[in-house]
Amino acid sequence: IGDEAGKIVQSYEDELLQRMPALVDETGSFTSSTLASRITKTFNLKGGALAMDAGDSTGLVTLSTSIDVLRSGDCDVMLCAAGQRCMDLPAFNRLSANGFLAKASPEPAFGQSCDGIVPGEGTCVLVLKRLSDAVRDGDDVRAVIRDVSVVTETHNPSAALQHSAETAMRRSGTSPEDIVLVESRGG
Repeated sequence: IGDEAGKIVQSYEDELLQRMPALVDETGSFTSSTLASRITKTFNLKGGALAMDAGDSTGLVTLSTSIDVLRSGDCDVMLCAAGQRCMDLPAFNRLSANGFLAKASPEPAFGQSCDGIVPGEGTCVLVLKRLSDAVRDGDDVRAVIRDVSVVTETHNPSAALQHSAETAMRRSGTSPEDIVLVESRGG
């Protein structure tokens, strides 16, 4: 049965690569760093590529890093992409076995009656530019990110959230009334 399964897998791989040859780079692998490099190469972006992994916080850390690169002046445009996949059966089994799944209906974030998490998945790609450059170039500006603050404090998530919000508001010169979106990951 093992030999037959191997033939099926090989046949599927051959067919997939024939239809989608961009999936394989020069080394024959497909990893997040390969994907980042392939995007840069395919669209002739004339820049480097970086893949990051910070667990569930990868999107936020990637956004923060992209903003730092723009602020430094090293790049004028950043493609910031992130994806989260956790809706397959092994992920649910792992979350359930560790007691992380919400037992009741979903509650508001940070609510007192929250008893677990409701997993989700998605992807996002942002094209980031400094606001002055976007205005100068006549780009459609969909949103303005004033600041991002990433704080890791595993022993006191509440203090980490407060510190992160205060840092972002101080650096951006905003007040709580100005905040439109908060992304947080606690664990």
